[in-house]
Parts: sequence; C-alpha cells; structure tokens
Amino acid sequence: MGFYTPELPVLAFVSIAQHKRFMPTLTRIIALLAVIAAIVYGAMFSLANFVKPTTHEITVEIPSSKLKQTVVAPP
Repeated sequence: MGFYTPELPVLAFVSIAQHKRFMPTLTRIIALLAVIAAIVYGAMFSLANFVKPTTHEITVEIPSSKLKQTVVAPP
C-alpha cells in the first residue's frame, strides 16, 4: 500500500506538492508584519541611540496681562 491509489490521480499529488511549496496567506501576512515591525523598531533604536539632539536656550517674554493675577499678601 503506497501513496498512489487508482482512485486518486497522479496529478493530485503534483498539485499538493506545488501547493505546499507556497507560503499560506496568514503566515505570509504575519511574516510581512513582523518584518515591518522589525524595520520600525530598528529605525527607532537607531534614532534614540545615535542621533544627539542639539540644545539651546530659548527666552520668550510673556506680557503680564496674559498672566493670572494672584494676591501675594492679603490687604
């Protein structure tokens, strides 16, 4: 008793073998999402570790009319 039986044509085995060669759709989309996530993670890691931000002092004058009036001492 082998794989070939008269009820199942030989072409069925050929199509099964060809079908198993290809990646299923769910596995393909999960693999694609994993690759995209790895690229995004690598880009974020690179930016966080290799790019140093430049710091400089900023002075912004705010008019006193824009500030909330508070009472320093009771009258």
